[in-house]
Amino acid sequence: VLLKRSRGGLLCTVDDAFDEWLQVEGNPDLEGIKLGFALLDEVLKPGITPGQVFVLLAKTGVGKSIFAMNIFHRMVTMQPDKKILFLSLEQTRGEWFERARRIHKFYDPWATEKDTIELYRNKLMIVDKNKVTPQEMENILDQFAETAGRQPDFCVVDYLGYWARGFKGESYE
Repeated sequence: VLLKRSRGGLLCTVDDAFDEWLQVEGNPDLEGIKLGFALLDEVLKPGITPGQVFVLLAKTGVGKSIFAMNIFHRMVTMQPDKKILFLSLEQTRGEWFERARRIHKFYDPWATEKDTIELYRNKLMIVDKNKVTPQEMENILDQFAETAGRQPDFCVVDYLGYWARGFKGESYE
């Protein structure tokens, strides 16, 4: 064990892998965040866990933002204790609300604008600035924790391409 640690610990055994697997996938008590789509939740068992990054990739215009907003709707309906931070770097807060209102009316045709406000109140906060620096992201997370009483359970950046443009270096990086 000491030799393994002294050399940087890059080599691990099957037992090490099993121990790590038990902490997440093999842990029946671990409850991740469910996205509200049965097939997707089944594949992502136990759900999205703290610190895990979930990247949704697809061509422009196929509905990634609308899919994310449907996830928000299902989350606030099925897991109302979860707190969501949405960094909408391409749509304004008004555009978000219009989409959220339409999605809410899809699930509940009698829902009013007031119902949509109540559905998301104290569960979701939005940032609609199209370029956010790493320092601003830290400030946003601090402000979220101060306002909501804790860090977000689920954070969505829509979309990462805009965020990446704020960094120096090659576009691939």
